[in-house]
Amino acid sequence: TLRVVAFRPEDAVAIAKALLGNAEKLINRLNTRVMQDSVDIALKEVESSQKLAVEKQQDLSKFRSKWEIVAPLKISNSVHERIGKLSLEAAQTRAQIAEFRKLSPQSTQIGVLQVRVAAIEDQIRNEQLQLAGQDGSLAPRIAEYERYLLFREFAERSFLSAMTSLEIARGDAQRQRLYLEQISTPLPADHYTYPY
Repeated sequence: TLRVVAFRPEDAVAIAKALLGNAEKLINRLNTRVMQDSVDIALKEVESSQKLAVEKQQDLSKFRSKWEIVAPLKISNSVHERIGKLSLEAAQTRAQIAEFRKLSPQSTQIGVLQVRVAAIEDQIRNEQLQLAGQDGSLAPRIAEYERYLLFREFAERSFLSAMTSLEIARGDAQRQRLYLEQISTPLPADHYTYPY
């Protein structure tokens, strides 16, 4: 409730209107400040998480450039597939050797097939060494790559979370606005009560 006491009724009305106008300006400034503060904090979090996401993506790109590998997991899967195919081929060749031994133990094909099995097994060992076991094997690279992927994923999720928080902060700031509700307009007094 706002009451203004002045020497003249017109002065009281002018002062009351000026006070109401200034009160509304003050409330608007407070609203703007509260909104700006909450949004600024959320914006800083967005910028920070965006910077981190970019850094993690750059780390992943540096890894790919360093090792000249775009997707070591795909390479690993293809090596596993080759090992599987070679193992199947070795098993089939061993079955042929067993069949020749039963049907024709003196066949010259047995020696040829044994050399083939040995070559396949050598190739399987080489493929396994490519995956793990050598300094240049894929296993440590895959572990490092997965770590980079994990860090990038965390950074991306953090960025998305910060963006969501920014939208929530903007919405909350809009909902938490203060308003000056004027129930009646200032009117001059009908009769004098002051000065005595």
